[in-house]
Amino acid sequence: MGSHIREKIKGARKQVQAGSNQGAASILLVYNNLDGLQMFGTQQHDFITAMYGEITLTFDKKENRFTDYYHGRNHSFSDEKSTYFSAVGFLYRTKESVGIRLYENVFAKNKLDFSKIPDCIEVIKIALE
Repeated sequence: MGSHIREKIKGARKQVQAGSNQGAASILLVYNNLDGLQMFGTQQHDFITAMYGEITLTFDKKENRFTDYYHGRNHSFSDEKSTYFSAVGFLYRTKESVGIRLYENVFAKNKLDFSKIPDCIEVIKIALE
């Protein structure tokens, strides 16, 4: 899960870093031309998993239940990793036109000013525990 987006992030690091080093909010925008329905590899869970890691559950054997969860391995972003990405986005087709969905990088050194993003762009803000 998330491998397609993770590879796009890896491939764009140097280009996005150049803009970020100049103080600009920098966005990677992905378009899925592999799947006509634009679903395979570019669903919301693919972006979040690629950015923050696979969901990992903590199981308490004594209580016989899951007690916690967190984003674990295979993450592209952290406090020290890929802070130059302000967001990763998805450019997709609709019946009428196109749409854009941005996923915030909570670790970005140059944050997006969400008040300046037009309503036609969907923004997914991430809340990490």
